[in-house]
Amino acid sequence: MKSVGAFDAQANLSKLLEQVVRGESFLITEQGKPIASLSPVSTGAKLDFKKIVTDFREQYQTASKGITLTDILEFRSAGRK
Repeated sequence: MKSVGAFDAQANLSKLLEQVVRGESFLITEQGKPIASLSPVSTGAKLDFKKIVTDFREQYQTASKGITLTDILEFRSAGRK
């Protein structure tokens, strides 16, 4: 991984991005200390949106167990005081 200073990275961002598109990665430093990395986004596996929604629903149902409508209304009205 190549290293580039923050000032140079800012001044040459478009050139760096062209290189990133070709697969290169950069470590961005400030006063010699690493502060960020610039690298291609992984395009590995496709997202399974059905699974994401199913997982979200399961987590929501687990988190909301035992909460009643009265609890929600009390919480809501407490925020309006």
